[in-house]
Amino acid sequence: MTIGRPFTPGISGNPGGRPRSIGRLAREATDNGVDIVAFFVSVFHGEMPTVGDDVVLHERKITLDDRIEAARWLTDRGWGKAALNVSVENDEMDLPLTKYSVEELLAMRNTLVMLTEGEFSEKA
Repeated sequence: MTIGRPFTPGISGNPGGRPRSIGRLAREATDNGVDIVAFFVSVFHGEMPTVGDDVVLHERKITLDDRIEAARWLTDRGWGKAALNVSVENDEMDLPLTKYSVEELLAMRNTLVMLTEGEFSEKA
């Protein structure tokens, strides 16, 4: 006994296929991103990029800021974003909880509970 409808051999159970995602549509519309890269390469070289059937976007001069932004976009995607190293000073507030005894941690918890429930007077 078969539960449900069995698939017919040789016939797809999903004839429409997987629905297209926005990412897939964008890749197809831009030749897998080649058009986008060409756009930013044009700006990087100080040339006004064209779109579609060689239509110039508008008569605006490419500035140094535009070229720097295009270079940043291209390098971020070509080599990845540079790692950001952050130096953190050792602060007494950064001490691990293992420094405290169980009794001290419970006292801190109880104080926090009283503060959040409004049971702690302003004088304390």
